[in-house]
Amino acid sequence: MKYPDLFTRLISKTAEPESSTGCWLAEGTCDPKGYVMITKRVPGKPFPVKHRGHREIEQIVRGQYNEFDLDDDPLGPILMVERPALDRDEETIDHLCYVRRCWNPDHFNTETRARNTALMQQRKQKP
Repeated sequence: MKYPDLFTRLISKTAEPESSTGCWLAEGTCDPKGYVMITKRVPGKPFPVKHRGHREIEQIVRGQYNEFDLDDDPLGPILMVERPALDRDEETIDHLCYVRRCWNPDHFNTETRARNTALMQQRKQKP
């Protein structure tokens, strides 16, 4: 199925929001770490490339893709925060809800890779 834009495509692959958590649970194939993957064409690449869906949602929210009208969001309002572009070499997305299938941008926090790894280790040690 052809979608008019990436945001519509991502939302179409999302289950109804969890009422108790607010998580947007992505449907689809996961990578070995449990993150939902999407395939998309990238300018300059001859073949589609796989990307983690939550990173694509974050890029949309950060304004990296300007063709989306997020005021009429089918899953509810998104907390739009002015955020600079992700530095893919230095920054990663921490899921505040601890659910890797979630791609609700309100559940994301940007961390350095070292800090995100430390937070994951802390979470594993909790009883």
